[in-house]
Amino acid sequence: MIRKNRKSICYVMTLALCVTLGSSYVRAEDTEAQGINVAYHTQDEIRAFCAENAAGLNDALTFAENPVVSGDYSAGKLSDKTLNSAINMFNQVRYIAGISYDVQLDDTYNSLTQTAALVNYVNGELSHYPSKPADMDEDLYNLGAKGAGESNIAWASWKNAGMNQSLVNGWLDDGDDYNIDRLGHRRWVLNPNMKYTGFGAVTGTNGTYSAMYSFDMKNTKAGEYGVAWPAQNMPVEYFGTDFPWSVSMGKNVDITSVKVKLTRESDGKVWNFSSEEADGYFNVNNAGYGQKGCIIFRPDTSIKYTAGDVFDVDITGLGSDVSYTVNFFSLEDGQAVTAKPTVKPTETPTVKPTETPTVKPTVKPTETSTAVPTKEPEITEKPEETEEPEITDEPEETEEPEEEPEETEAPTARPTVTPTAKPVTKPAKVKIKKWKINKNKVTVYFGKVKNASGYQVRYSTSVKYNKDLSSKAVSCKSTKTMVRLKKSRKKHFIQMRAYTKKNGKKVYGSWGNTIKIYKNIK
Repeated sequence: MIRKNRKSICYVMTLALCVTLGSSYVRAEDTEAQGINVAYHTQDEIRAFCAENAAGLNDALTFAENPVVSGDYSAGKLSDKTLNSAINMFNQVRYIAGISYDVQLDDTYNSLTQTAALVNYVNGELSHYPSKPADMDEDLYNLGAKGAGESNIAWASWKNAGMNQSLVNGWLDDGDDYNIDRLGHRRWVLNPNMKYTGFGAVTGTNGTYSAMYSFDMKNTKAGEYGVAWPAQNMPVEYFGTDFPWSVSMGKNVDITSVKVKLTRESDGKVWNFSSEEADGYFNVNNAGYGQKGCIIFRPDTSIKYTAGDVFDVDITGLGSDVSYTVNFFSLEDGQAVTAKPTVKPTETPTVKPTETPTVKPTVKPTETSTAVPTKEPEITEKPEETEEPEITDEPEETEEPEEEPEETEAPTARPTVTPTAKPVTKPAKVKIKKWKINKNKVTVYFGKVKNASGYQVRYSTSVKYNKDLSSKAVSCKSTKTMVRLKKSRKKHFIQMRAYTKKNGKKVYGSWGNTIKIYKNIK
């Protein structure tokens, strides 16, 4: 969703690194949370920490050495003031989340991310696998390409966009259509195993390109799990209206079993989330974006979170139940909250099973026009393959008529016939008409269903939809959707169904035709 009267930042993919975490961390005793293993910090403690480690969302972007973006290229270097502000903000959000908050800057990582920002700026496009500018030194390019492949990266349409805006309202948001199914950027920022990071940025007439190093895993003693955002005590300044909620459990989570109940204490309003029915967006992602087993949910009602709001989260279906309370408050005690996010992420990360990337992902250009024209990449799609013949849906059988009642010996006065209550009509099946494949991205085109309130798409590596299962919600206004499949040499299966709303409840139709993706996903 594009927010009016706000500047827009666009983001692309982070690369995944699968990890396994321990569980030695002991939760603080003054929280009543169950099933999570993170530190608990009071609101006053958070205020004190943020004041001591000062950083503002709008802190300026400044340089110790200015980048040279043409001719004799030079990556440049961010000022100590900007770097210190960025690492302070980074540790602020980790302290709030209850994980290690002593992440340090590393000169090597600063160099990698700074050069990554330069290469992407010169190319005029975001990519984790950037092409080499024709006149750029090979060594300089190789350094930037390595940095781009191991970092969260971002682009802002305006000059001198601050690093902290990218961090809080970009990477920690991740709530756009391309990122919400995995929240890869957020999970890298909140990765308990991180010990070092680095930041880089290049700005000019092409906007601002930035990067944050993500692949550090040197905090080997980390054992936190149940890392939640928003956290138990959550500054409203760092959580926007349309931000998704998430809890990363550090282990695989079965989407078909897990159920989430979100309750607002002020009025008792309840939102329920599961793979079968959800009052908003719901998904589970088990890929290794920092910490796996990420449960993702977002209410279908746009909520402006204000100081004093209290929400209870209850999660079942994990083997042992999870429950915790989120208390929203303001860092500026008693003061009004400033307007929320000014950034909009775009494309979601592709899963990377090993530390060495092997395949170049497709980069989606920004959909938001800018005041200053920027160079946008054109996506060259592979030729469409001949579609498999679609299976004609079999007609649903009607119920057999009930047996006729036995006649009485003598007819009585003709009874008055009272009709039974009209049953709720389920929406018709959704028919997938065609699809296009571009690497691991499948664009699905489907026919609209009359009176549908929305749609659900599910995809799996099993025709029974019990392996690598994912699902996502689709607007009733759409006639197409996009899913991102796991890197695999297996077949993939995709289905859709429609739903209507009756008395506030969703009534789902039957799953429609299945499409089979035989192509190797790379």
